[in-house]
Amino acid sequence: MSTVLQPSADEARRLLREELSQRVYREAEPNWFDRVVSGFLEWLASLAVGDGAAPAALLTILLVVVAGAVIAALVIFGLPRLRRRRTPPAPLFGDDDDRTAAELRAAASAAAARGDFTAAVLDGFRALARGLDERGLLLVSPGTTAHAVAAGAALVRPEATDDLEHAAGDFDRARYLGLGADEAAWSRVSRLDERMRATAGSTA
Repeated sequence: MSTVLQPSADEARRLLREELSQRVYREAEPNWFDRVVSGFLEWLASLAVGDGAAPAALLTILLVVVAGAVIAALVIFGLPRLRRRRTPPAPLFGDDDDRTAAELRAAASAAAARGDFTAAVLDGFRALARGLDERGLLLVSPGTTAHAVAAGAALVRPEATDDLEHAAGDFDRARYLGLGADEAAWSRVSRLDERMRATAGSTA
């Protein structure tokens, strides 16, 4: 029959301290956030009247806390649309071009006025893409192609699907094949951009 050894009081206290000093016990302890939340909840509970009903002061405090949390979230994260407006424009079709839709339209018109219809078509189609992106109707990323823009824009204006594909083809021929563009191509892109700008909710 084995004998169970009983530690002395001092030895028992030492063993207990060693046991409680282990990481598993430290991790189980409430952190500062837990203590703050617990203290706040206890404070709210102390405001309740004897029958357990929440008094008007408690409801007011809760409303203020909720409103404060909402305001803080808006300040930190912002409204999605406002955040989108503050985001730097993405490069267009592989070009490091951060011009706005309005700036691109002005450049396209100036190019057309001097007879450079290739530049007019390129900037005109970029203006169309940037305008849709600025209004949140289409997400343009560095890898977005002209035909991807056309497909996305067609979801906004289905009746313009054929014209959008034609304009994307004009852009690709001028930009990547070096075939240039004529006045008719510029007219198509310009008219199409005007139609897309007329989309409900347009501000660009």
